[in-house]
Amino acid sequence: MRINFIQNHLYYNQPNPNSSPTFSAQGKPLTLKYIVEKRSNLLPARVLENVKKCLLTPTPESKSLLTLHRETYAPLLECKTLDEVKSLYPEFKDIKDEIIFKRPNSTYAKSFTERIQNENFALKMLQEIWANLKNKDDIAKEYGMNSRSSLDWALGQINFIPLSSNYKKILVASDAEGNKTIADKTRAWNALHPDLMYAHNKKAAQGCKTEQYREAQSERIKKYDIEHPERREKISNALKEGWQKCPEVRKAISEFSKNESSFLKNALAKKSTNKKITEKEERAIAGFYKRFWDTHPELKAVYAEARKGCKG
Repeated sequence: MRINFIQNHLYYNQPNPNSSPTFSAQGKPLTLKYIVEKRSNLLPARVLENVKKCLLTPTPESKSLLTLHRETYAPLLECKTLDEVKSLYPEFKDIKDEIIFKRPNSTYAKSFTERIQNENFALKMLQEIWANLKNKDDIAKEYGMNSRSSLDWALGQINFIPLSSNYKKILVASDAEGNKTIADKTRAWNALHPDLMYAHNKKAAQGCKTEQYREAQSERIKKYDIEHPERREKISNALKEGWQKCPEVRKAISEFSKNESSFLKNALAKKSTNKKITEKEERAIAGFYKRFWDTHPELKAVYAEARKGCKG
């Protein structure tokens, strides 16, 4: 999975190498509902269970995924032995209690043993990685290791269960501060690579022109309308309120439609009375309004101004 926090970009014909961000970027928030619906396969089973419980409370979005993860694995910090961990978290039952070196007298074995200083390595790693969410680079530095590769070898020997990289990305992005950090870094990178961003935006713009994309977008809109009828009703009421404020626009539309086909006139009549219309009729109506607004741009501005005060 790829989480993309690139902000909305305007598509220009030429890249602007002198552009730079002038505000603090904000990434798209990852709500618990979205995570359960779209990314539940990435969550540990125990965390997913707690997320679903949280969604059933009166304030389902009061906690972030990061907060729920920390709450889920906080008891690890109170454990004194690996057996205690396994009794609380059966998912860690296959983690070994010690590292068996094939060559105990090797330089690596001696160096590693000296660094961990007889502490319970498996328990320590569960606490640091799963409860404290430390990354392996920082842990390796704390042990005085040259790189995380030395730590990875040891973790492999005890059958350690790591946090997946995609899950860690979601954890960071679910938190307001972490989300902002990611968004700021992304926007700074975008500002330093305008040519790449221009190419990215151009490709995205071209992709939006395909019939496949338009069909998929249409299906997403239909699904959203079905799942959020209250939102659709608010938009409909706002449109009606806007039309009521613009009698001159309604009169111009009536005049403009006189020379149109009976098919289109029937479609407009059906839509005005909230009757169900076909996709063909919807396309015909969309084409009619495009022609009208192109012909009367001054009226489009009047209608847009009227809509500003409408609730929707």
